[in-house]
Amino acid sequence: MAANLFRVSYFVNQRAYDGSQERVCVAKFIVTAKTMKTMAAETFGRQEARRLTGETHSAIN
Repeated sequence: MAANLFRVSYFVNQRAYDGSQERVCVAKFIVTAKTMKTMAAETFGRQEARRLTGETHSAIN
Protein backbone atom coordinates (compact mmCIF):
# COMPACT_ATOMS: atom_id res chain seq x y z
CA MET A 1 0.00 0.00 0.00
CA ALA A 2 1.21 3.53 -0.69
CA ALA A 3 2.73 5.61 2.11
CA ASN A 4 -0.06 8.21 1.90
CA LEU A 5 -2.88 5.66 2.39
CA PHE A 6 -4.33 4.45 5.68
CA ARG A 7 -6.57 1.52 6.57
CA VAL A 8 -9.48 2.55 8.81
CA SER A 9 -11.70 -0.02 10.50
CA TYR A 10 -14.76 0.65 12.63
CA PHE A 11 -15.71 -1.84 15.35
CA VAL A 12 -18.68 -2.14 17.67
CA ASN A 13 -19.21 -4.19 20.80
CA GLN A 14 -22.40 -6.21 20.80
CA ARG A 15 -23.97 -8.91 22.86
CA ALA A 16 -23.59 -12.39 21.39
CA TYR A 17 -26.38 -14.98 21.41
CA ASP A 18 -24.84 -16.62 24.47
CA GLY A 19 -24.86 -13.30 26.38
CA SER A 20 -21.15 -12.59 26.08
CA GLN A 21 -19.70 -9.46 24.46
CA GLU A 22 -18.08 -9.63 21.03
CA ARG A 23 -16.34 -7.06 18.82
CA VAL A 24 -17.60 -6.90 15.25
CA CYS A 25 -16.04 -4.97 12.38
CA VAL A 26 -18.79 -2.95 10.71
CA ALA A 27 -16.78 -1.01 8.10
CA LYS A 28 -13.35 -0.90 6.48
CA PHE A 29 -11.99 1.95 4.40
CA ILE A 30 -8.74 2.88 2.70
CA VAL A 31 -8.31 6.65 2.83
CA THR A 32 -5.68 9.23 1.93
CA ALA A 33 -3.58 11.00 4.55
CA LYS A 34 -5.60 14.20 4.00
CA THR A 35 -8.90 12.37 4.58
CA MET A 36 -7.47 10.64 7.66
CA LYS A 37 -6.46 14.01 9.12
CA THR A 38 -9.95 15.41 8.47
CA MET A 39 -11.63 12.35 10.01
CA ALA A 40 -9.45 12.62 13.12
CA ALA A 41 -10.21 16.33 13.52
CA GLU A 42 -13.98 15.77 13.11
CA THR A 43 -13.95 12.91 15.62
CA PHE A 44 -12.05 15.02 18.17
CA GLY A 45 -14.47 17.91 17.63
CA ARG A 46 -17.53 15.72 18.24
CA GLN A 47 -15.97 14.16 21.34
CA GLU A 48 -15.15 17.59 22.76
CA ALA A 49 -18.69 18.85 22.04
CA ARG A 50 -20.21 15.81 23.79
CA ARG A 51 -17.95 16.33 26.77
CA LEU A 52 -18.92 20.00 27.05
CA THR A 53 -22.67 19.32 26.71
CA GLY A 54 -22.66 16.27 28.98
CA GLU A 55 -23.83 13.81 26.31
CA THR A 56 -23.06 10.19 27.12
CA HIS A 57 -23.45 8.82 23.61
CA SER A 58 -23.93 10.06 20.08
CA ALA A 59 -27.05 9.58 18.01
CA ILE A 60 -26.82 7.67 14.75
CA ASN A 61 -26.80 10.19 11.91
